[in-house]
This record gives sequence, C-alpha cells and structure tokens, in this order.
Amino acid sequence: MTDSLRPNIVLTGPAGAGKSTVGRRIATLTTREFVDLGAEIAATWGNVHELPEEQRLQIERDLVADYAPKRNLVIATTPTTLLDQENIVSLLSTEVYHLTASTDELAQRVTADGLAMRPELAEADDLKEAINSLRDERSEVYDKFPTIDTTDLSIEQAVDKLRASGATVEEVAAMPKDSPASTTGGTDAQTRAFYLVIAVAAAIALVLFILVLSF
Repeated sequence: MTDSLRPNIVLTGPAGAGKSTVGRRIATLTTREFVDLGAEIAATWGNVHELPEEQRLQIERDLVADYAPKRNLVIATTPTTLLDQENIVSLLSTEVYHLTASTDELAQRVTADGLAMRPELAEADDLKEAINSLRDERSEVYDKFPTIDTTDLSIEQAVDKLRASGATVEEVAAMPKDSPASTTGGTDAQTRAFYLVIAVAAAIALVLFILVLSF
C-alpha cells in the first residue's frame, strides 16, 4: 500500500493511556506524520479547558475536520475528542483504537506528566476516583473501538498489540545490502567502468595508428 493510500491511525483514550508516546513510535516505524491534537490546541489556545465548552468543542471539530481527509497520519486525540459525534463521523475512514490502563497506572502517569493542563483531574479531591468517574462517563464511546490496555506494556509491546488488533503498522525496514536496488546500483557502476576501459583502449589504439602512419 502506497503512503498516499494508507489510512490514518487514530489513538484515543484517557489522559495517561500512552496515546502520544505510542503514536510517535508508530509514526517513526511507519514513516507517517504524527499529530498530537492536545499539543496543537495547547500551543495556540493554552489550557483549552479554561475556554467555554462550546468554543473548546469547536476548536477540536475544526482540527479534526482539517486532518481527517488527509492520509498517512498517526493522530493522538484529546480524551474528549471522540465524545463529539461530529468528530466520530469525520474520522469514519480512519483506524481508531482505544488505549487505556489501570486506574493506578493512569494516576501515576498523569501525576508524573503534571496535572496543570488537566483541570478535571487536578482539581479532584481524589485523583483515582476522578479517573474512574471519567472512565465510566466515557466508556460508552471508548468501548466502541478496539481496546489496548497498556498497563504493563513497553512501547514496543503496545505497538505489537495494536498490530495484532488490525492496525496498519507495517514497519518500514531499511533496504538490505543485497537487495535488488543495491545490486542494480553495483551493476551500473561495473558497466560504466567497463565502457571507460574500452574507451581508453580505443583512444590509445587510435593514437598508435596515427603514429604508425606518420612514419
């Protein structure tokens, strides 16, 4: 499948599930472009959760509408992107996967990353309770997609799980030295050297012939 025809891979799920980390790895392995919707929103709008809800939703809709028609992308959504039915419709032609992790693991990861940009968690009296509450609220949407639990997985293992679930994660390997392309290159060099020798020999023969005639 050529790059221009490869469907986008979309990773959704709660904060701390590994969407950005795994997404970047897939993009590297498959030579796709990586898009982090949360990072793009933050770069332009700062803490999007401080904006009025309808404005925040429209920002996400506009971003999704911009990227959805493109191909050869790996897109990490925000935790709320696919809670909007309009965004789900826009992404129908993509491969969508839900990443998650245990409550303890999510709490540990988001705490390590910093809670400043996650007010729905930062302001909670009980972080784990807030994570479970959000998980329950969003499970109806998240559970529509193939789910990968990244709790005890390395990045490579998470990628393997996605591949096993049907994700188009075909690793682009370097061309072996004895591949047809490399062999062809070597053959061309040998051919040029052969013709160069023939040309030099012909030139020497011509010079000798002229010398003989002059005598």
